[in-house]
Amino acid sequence: MMDIYLEDLAELLHSSDVTVTDRMKAYVKDATLYKRSDFFRDDLLYIADGTSDFASLTVPPPANICFVSENGKQGDIPDSGLQECNIIWAAAQKTEPLLNRIKEILFQEYRRLNKAVALFKDVYDSDDIHEILKVGYKLIGNPMFVRDSYFKIWGFTENVHIDDLTWEHITEKGYQEFRDYKHFLSYGLLERLHKMKKAIYFDTHKVIPENRVEEYKYHVAERAHDPSNFMHINRIWTDISSGDTSVGHVVVLEAFKKFTHTDIQIMRLIADALLIVIRKNLQEQKTNQNMGQLFISELLERKLESPEIIRDRLKFLHWSFSGPMQLAVVSAVGKVLTQSEIIFTRNWFSNLFREVSVTQYEDFIIVIFNPRLKSNRFSEVRERFDGFLEEQELMLGISREFLTLPEMKTAYDQAFIAIRSGLKEDENRRVFFYNDYVLPHIFSTLKANLDLKKICRPEILMLIEYDENNNTRYVEFLKNYLKYVHSPVNLSKALGVHRNTLYYRINKIEELTGVSLSDAKVLFEMYLTFEVLKYLENR
Repeated sequence: MMDIYLEDLAELLHSSDVTVTDRMKAYVKDATLYKRSDFFRDDLLYIADGTSDFASLTVPPPANICFVSENGKQGDIPDSGLQECNIIWAAAQKTEPLLNRIKEILFQEYRRLNKAVALFKDVYDSDDIHEILKVGYKLIGNPMFVRDSYFKIWGFTENVHIDDLTWEHITEKGYQEFRDYKHFLSYGLLERLHKMKKAIYFDTHKVIPENRVEEYKYHVAERAHDPSNFMHINRIWTDISSGDTSVGHVVVLEAFKKFTHTDIQIMRLIADALLIVIRKNLQEQKTNQNMGQLFISELLERKLESPEIIRDRLKFLHWSFSGPMQLAVVSAVGKVLTQSEIIFTRNWFSNLFREVSVTQYEDFIIVIFNPRLKSNRFSEVRERFDGFLEEQELMLGISREFLTLPEMKTAYDQAFIAIRSGLKEDENRRVFFYNDYVLPHIFSTLKANLDLKKICRPEILMLIEYDENNNTRYVEFLKNYLKYVHSPVNLSKALGVHRNTLYYRINKIEELTGVSLSDAKVLFEMYLTFEVLKYLENR
């Protein structure tokens, strides 16, 4: 027979009156009728009549007693040393039928666990996490997911929809938010789970009194109450451990069927099956990650420039770069990323983009991706992107496209230049493209040896002064004209004026400046002048 927790048995008996005073002894393998004895086993449940048998109870009495009463309600029994006992009150006329009922419950749970063991023998050699989760779902009847110790999602029960925010993030976005990780970390739940080496049952409705918390640590599925009502569906967490190292967790949600004690033992089987697969994947990932970081470091430090060696190293890493590439640098806002934040963010980017390489360099995360793939276009993921960066207090600098890996150092510098230049214009922005800051980069390079105002068109400086003295807005008009030079219709819409008015102002500016606005060279130098003045103003 198998162990079953006394409170779980009480639920299966539909008994509401149960008192557990010693949780370390609250597990029973079998049941028997009470008979006076000098020795009682702690793993047996003794069935006793609530009236006739009680008078003959010895001291000390059995550890686990089930009293029979007509209504299943606690009777008026005098204090006879039962303060240390675990007691269930069950509705029955006689003790023998109740004993048979309890034995049938224990037998059914035993058969269910044996079925689970048989099923998992077939998947222990599987490399497919989803296949293991399918078996778990079949046995427990509730959806589950598995993640590593940094909340990267390895898999979940597919085609299941439940009203739970965490489940929605996992199934729709493919990741669990970092705030979840920080939340559980702040309450010590992750450390507690790993130290216990057991399952934790999160009861979202039952608050554990502070003076009874110690009692709960002996429960195989240690009952825990989430202090901030963060979760809304009961769930069981099981640690996936290899020796003293936690590699992840498997979590099942009580969405469709009420949990039983057997579910806890089945979750242990699931965790053991998953450990084999995850350990193999983690070893491969760790090897590739260390090699990947070294490879990226050598490229960024220009220690690796030979195309032949680069191609060879890519084969070892199983990396494939096809078509143009872009490089993104992920940096924290006003702080240094912690190691857990780096790992979580790296995993998030890996889940977001296809055919992407995400690695760490110094205190930053480097993302290399093909921008021509539809799934990697920022327009496709921008909403999720911006929300994630703001939530995690991160910012992103993105380089221009490049074609060969030796160009990566230039792309890396461009990404940082984009962040530095962009923050000077708008410190609240999160994403900065180098393409938007090419000219400011050129100007910052030139300013050490050149007075930038001397490369400005003097006609623009004169027009600025004319506007100030005459309360006109020809400079603003000219900026819009340069923007919409090939579309008078859009220019007219942008300024909200009739086309005839446009031609009047164009002629007036040509009259004031003495240059033609149809000369492409003049227009380029005017645009360059405005960019120089914008750059100087922001500095």
